[in-house]
Amino acid sequence: MKHITIACALAALFACASTVETSQPAPGGNVPIEELNQKVIKSSSLPRQLEVTHAFVRRENDVLQVQLELASHASFASDLRYLFEWFDADGMKLYEAGEGWRRETIEAGHRLSLQGSASNAAAADWRFTMEKWDR
Repeated sequence: MKHITIACALAALFACASTVETSQPAPGGNVPIEELNQKVIKSSSLPRQLEVTHAFVRRENDVLQVQLELASHASFASDLRYLFEWFDADGMKLYEAGEGWRRETIEAGHRLSLQGSASNAAAADWRFTMEKWDR
């Protein structure tokens, strides 16, 4: 876990990114805000009004799955690209064949659910990065 925290901090510094700021607590049984802030990296190029408000994590059929809830409080649509990354119990990154950036647009004042599933049963942890998508 220590390695993931260090990796997140370095990624944030080198990508001019900051952790997501959120004021709402996660519902019972889901990822606590403190942990969510360590796992979600938001580029400073995205509007401040775009935030990850909740994370739901489960393991189904030995596969780690994550669903994130995004909210836009901006007065304009935001284009973003995002990436889910998966790590084993020792904090080592698991590279996946289908891994890559995905693109999405969130309309002003709307909410959006984004989901990711590890394809490797060894996945024990995750990280989510989002940044501005320039069309």
